[in-house]
Amino acid sequence: MHLLLLALVDGLRLQTRRRAVLGALAAQLSTSTTSLATGVDRVPQTADLVCVTALPNGAVFDASSSHAAAGNCQRKARTDASRTQVYAADAHFRSSSTPLTTLTADFVVPPLPAGYNPLDPHMIYFWPGLKSNQPEMCWFTNRSSCAVLQPVLQFGLNGRSWSLQSWFIDGGHPTAPAVTVPAIEAQPGDRMTSYVGLSADGSTWTVSGTNKRTGADSTLHVVGSSVSYEYAMLVNEQVNVGARCERLPTWPQGGRMGFRFTNVTVNGEQKPAWTTRAKCAGNELCDCDNAATVSGNGDVTLSWRSHT
Repeated sequence: MHLLLLALVDGLRLQTRRRAVLGALAAQLSTSTTSLATGVDRVPQTADLVCVTALPNGAVFDASSSHAAAGNCQRKARTDASRTQVYAADAHFRSSSTPLTTLTADFVVPPLPAGYNPLDPHMIYFWPGLKSNQPEMCWFTNRSSCAVLQPVLQFGLNGRSWSLQSWFIDGGHPTAPAVTVPAIEAQPGDRMTSYVGLSADGSTWTVSGTNKRTGADSTLHVVGSSVSYEYAMLVNEQVNVGARCERLPTWPQGGRMGFRFTNVTVNGEQKPAWTTRAKCAGNELCDCDNAATVSGNGDVTLSWRSHT
């Protein structure tokens, strides 16, 4: 293939990826219209302020500074009011007395979704994380609840592929900017381990995910954050999937699938009292027979049916 054609193809791919990333972040950090009856958030036609700071792997971000991310904001007009973003299924635990300081979880990268359209991209996230004061997505009207530390297994941000990337959403800042480090490759079947934790002296948060096959990691350190974290969460988050269940990870033969978090600990303890929920179960906007279950050994499984 000629170099010119290669350049054109690369340019188109880059534009598509940029649109997908900005669209996902805009959905995460924008205003929303929420249906209390359905529990699904629709992203309205609006102009969204998307603020992202990308740092080298292993970097330390100082949240007490004037905030570097504030200079990296882009306003992006969203024109598709039909897109949905939702915690399709999750398990969450609230500590009523002891501050949350650590969360660990292992998981295996699932198969690729059968359905993917680069002209109408969708995103799938599986993540363990700590959230500030409610186990919900954050929007313009509740910026203080945006704070989250999360190593995210993500599909759709780089085409039809999986990657793992560590993120910090700073709910202590007016624009609730996102801070991240480079993603690492993840192939179906790869075993991943993740860690979110506060240093012994209480000064530094670490968000990290590691691919056990390659040894590569995505690690972010955060200092100077005044946010406290009340919720530990294990989440399947979806953007623009809706009820098109073929857009979810699927076995070749179809049928029911599950994403299992194993070796889960919260503050060093196993088997916390998880609250499970599946917002999409029975919801015509995103129903893929979703479920969240906790096994006797403390594993948490978020499941769905990829073909209905």
